[in-house]
Amino acid sequence: MSDLFGDDDGSKKADDFGAMLEQSIKSRDRRFEKGQKVKAEVITVGRDNIFVLVDGFEGVVDRAEFKKGSEETLPEIGEEIDLYVIKPSNTLLELTPKISSRAMSDNLEDAFDLETPVSGRVTEVVNGGFRVEIMGKLAFCPLSQMDFKVLDAQSYLNQRFDFLITKFEEKGRNIVVSRRRFLELSKAENEGQFLLNHKLGDLMDGEVTRIEAFGAFMRISDSVEGLLHISELSWSRVGHPSEVVSVGQKLTVKIIRMDEEADGRLKISLSRKQVEQDPWNDAAEQLKSGQVFEGTIRSVERFGFLIEIKPGLVGLLPRSALKQVPNEKEIEAKKPGEKMKIVVREVRLAEKRISLDLPSEQDDSSWQEFSAGEKKSNFGSAFGNLADQMKNVGMKTKK
Repeated sequence: MSDLFGDDDGSKKADDFGAMLEQSIKSRDRRFEKGQKVKAEVITVGRDNIFVLVDGFEGVVDRAEFKKGSEETLPEIGEEIDLYVIKPSNTLLELTPKISSRAMSDNLEDAFDLETPVSGRVTEVVNGGFRVEIMGKLAFCPLSQMDFKVLDAQSYLNQRFDFLITKFEEKGRNIVVSRRRFLELSKAENEGQFLLNHKLGDLMDGEVTRIEAFGAFMRISDSVEGLLHISELSWSRVGHPSEVVSVGQKLTVKIIRMDEEADGRLKISLSRKQVEQDPWNDAAEQLKSGQVFEGTIRSVERFGFLIEIKPGLVGLLPRSALKQVPNEKEIEAKKPGEKMKIVVREVRLAEKRISLDLPSEQDDSSWQEFSAGEKKSNFGSAFGNLADQMKNVGMKTKK
């Protein structure tokens, strides 16, 4: 028997509809937890709010949450973003992109139980740490928990930071907080996201944050730092990183290594020199046998002088070459950083080696600095003087 629409399987359609309804009811029974991280698809970007979908549930985010200072970075419609639940609901979820939002906790006990960050202001430096005002109450932050490394305790005074509550006792009469713990969690989350979004060989714009004898640390993303080793600063030899970079300087670098340590930390190695072309690629065109250069002594070894001819191109002047010149002692006394005139004898590209020698009179072409016109003028002047003198001698003889 056919149904009203001429369909013999009306009962089958009814069963399908019933299954869909049951699945919808089950979906609506889902419970979200405060502080839960969810994936959300952007469906509308309004003047004040951004609306999203989370597993079929509608959610709303305050547009101001995407504003940092005077800059606003909004997600695009259809884009999938990470959000956190502020207020669970089966009708309209309230969400935030920042786990550090103050709206995450109604009170300090909730913040402690849910391990959500709270904002606090450092009011006093005390023995062993700091007094911090959080939601109208005073908490204690140990010195070691304020930062990864505290150099000047007074510099934190009257500053506002995000903290995690690590101890909540006696109904809030004893509260201990840690900013370092918050920084560690933020760093771990940012590093995990960084691993998903970047790969070896990527070029990054970063800022130098700290300089050590072995290299420079750079911030290349939020809470993500990498090491620019001294050997990767330049194709030229660098004695100390401060010779070529400074704190606050912005550089483009290349990711050459990413390793996750046993303790969960992400170790990133960077290179500045690999962003530039290897000078050895053009060495054959730049250096010819017999060319004379004024190089810079990079180091003095027992076997000879290592001399940089051009940035990144270093050759060896063996000590045996000094035996051929009369001013051997004068050359022996030269130190790193001083200039020295040398001649290229041999370039071995495969081995990246350059053999140098001291220039002879035939090698030294400094006489070419004078133009042919200048030489002709000088010669003509000398010849003219001689002719005038001969003429005067002849006139004296006739007298």
